[in-house]
Amino acid sequence: VVSNAFVYTAKPALGESVGAAGLWQVILAAQALRSAELPPVLHADPAIALQLSLSRKPLVEARRAIVLSCGVNQQAAGLRLAIR
Repeated sequence: VVSNAFVYTAKPALGESVGAAGLWQVILAAQALRSAELPPVLHADPAIALQLSLSRKPLVEARRAIVLSCGVNQQAAGLRLAIR
């Protein structure tokens, strides 16, 4: 368990992108690492027991991101991104 990890989902912002969802997640994770900023999760419930990004968050020391995706037919994939 990583206690200081932020959880982000783009679905509230982008809607249902079906087959492109995994690609969108990789693009957004790479952009968050590149810009050192995590966008807010739209329409998030602050009572959720996860560390959600409810507003723009600076990611000063972020060097890695994990992207997890589940396809329409329950295919699962994971990707680890790192920046130097």
